[in-house]
Amino acid sequence: MALPEAPLFARLRESHGIFVTENVKAEPDLLPLNGFLGEDVNAVLVLPLIGGQDLIALLFLQITGSRIFTLTEIELARTIANQAAIGLENAQLYQSTVRTAERFSVLNHASARSAPASIRMRSTPPSTAPSGA
Repeated sequence: MALPEAPLFARLRESHGIFVTENVKAEPDLLPLNGFLGEDVNAVLVLPLIGGQDLIALLFLQITGSRIFTLTEIELARTIANQAAIGLENAQLYQSTVRTAERFSVLNHASARSAPASIRMRSTPPSTAPSGA
């Protein structure tokens, strides 16, 4: 998993793809996100969505109040992140396949229009009508 160089990403690398804190305000790596997280957020869980070897997105989960993430919640979030990454990767593969099919369609259409009439006639299947009718 190759994450870019940034404090939060370094922490994700060190913790094998998971970052959790019970005190957002005590985490200097999260200071740039304080406006995004909100003032009443206490606990944050960050999970990367990895497709192949690439970082696709980050999943941020937050809790307000004094409650913290349980081990069960963390494992469920990890499962959801993995499934979301698979879904996003499949969507990217589908889009790539559609673009490739469109390119082949354009090429096929262009080659059919530019082929000489004699080649097109030879590639047409013989008539099945009986002769002499």
